[in-house]
Amino acid sequence: MIASDDTGHDKLNEHAPWLFTMDAQGRVDPEPLVVAGIAGFSDLEALAPGPDGSLYLLASQSRSRKGKRPATRQLFAQIAIDATGAHVLASTSLADQLGADRKLLTTLGLASTAKLDLEGMTPTAQGGLLLGLKEPLDAADHAPIWHLPRPEVLLAGGTTRDAGLALWGAAPLTVLADGSPHPAGISDLLELADGTLLIASTASGTEPSTQDGALWLADGRNGLAAPRKLHSFPGLKPEGIALRHDGAALVVVFDTGAAPSLWMELPWPAP
Repeated sequence: MIASDDTGHDKLNEHAPWLFTMDAQGRVDPEPLVVAGIAGFSDLEALAPGPDGSLYLLASQSRSRKGKRPATRQLFAQIAIDATGAHVLASTSLADQLGADRKLLTTLGLASTAKLDLEGMTPTAQGGLLLGLKEPLDAADHAPIWHLPRPEVLLAGGTTRDAGLALWGAAPLTVLADGSPHPAGISDLLELADGTLLIASTASGTEPSTQDGALWLADGRNGLAAPRKLHSFPGLKPEGIALRHDGAALVVVFDTGAAPSLWMELPWPAP
């Protein structure tokens, strides 16, 4: 299952509520999976497995290039998938929730939601979800990670405070951007069964002409301060990571803009 930050066609069904499915050989099915019960979504950035075979969906919560933050970009939702298709079980506007609680926002390390951009999400053995920030970085230029221990409370109408949202940690990440090292944010997260955390990163706070995105491994929460770079991707932006069904490889998908999509597999465990 793949989320795309752009769906529909230009000036035709833009922001359609579509997900995409890909087989083990990298062939994307010709027809998208249409999610019923919602008019559309925009800048969808992350998927994560939920209870009973459901999926959590997270949009970036960021402002558009025009400075707007429509409801479609604020989506946090849970969907069910069965033989009849996909449909929304519950949804909320996460950025609105965050903006309504200034004190909590401060504890999360933010002065405001103006530059907020969430791109990473993974279930965690501690319960609930970890959320990774592409932007803003903290005062040390580290990429923050939040813990949402009770997403079901948030989706049932509770507040982010009710759901226990809290700052979990931050990781020092860098990528090569326009030929120089540049602070990086989180473009995806994946917690493995042993508690280690895989982090995909791309340049934060800028759109360089070229960049070499990277993949990192942190030894759980205690290892966030010193993640190990596993792989660099010259000229590419890794935006999705998953463990292959047999556990013998990592699947990485890349944001290539208007160019044909790219993906690759990396042997796992890493050497």
